[in-house]
Amino acid sequence: MNDPMQSARPRSRPHAEPDLEGSISLFDIEDAKAEGMARAIHGADVRWKVAAEETIRRLALTGREFTIDDVTDRCGRALASSPHALGALMNAAARRRQIRRVGYQPSRAPSRQGAIVSVWVGTGESA
Repeated sequence: MNDPMQSARPRSRPHAEPDLEGSISLFDIEDAKAEGMARAIHGADVRWKVAAEETIRRLALTGREFTIDDVTDRCGRALASSPHALGALMNAAARRRQIRRVGYQPSRAPSRQGAIVSVWVGTGESA
C-alpha cells in the first residue's frame, strides 16, 4: 500500500536521487551553488580576499547596516577570475552566522545600474 507521507519525507543527502527522469533535486542545486561559490572565492587574489573578509568582519562589528557596496568602497573590486567572489564571501559570512540579511536596496555603484543588493547587519559573532 502506498504511504502518502513517503513522498513528503525529506531525503538524506547521500541518497538523494531525482524523482523524475531529468529532474534536479534541491540537494543538487545547493551542491552546485556551493561549488560555484568555492570556485569564485578560489580564483580571488589572496591579499584581496583577506582584506575583503576583514572588511566584512569590521563592518559586522559596527552593528550598523551595510551592503556589498560598502565592502567594495573599502577594499576594491575583486582581483579574481570571477566577478562573484565578493558575493560568495558575503554568503560565506552569512553561513557562519557572522552577518544576516535584513533587507534589500538598489546598489549605489554606477556600474550596477541600480541592481538590488542585500542589506546586511552583524550578528555579534566574530566567527
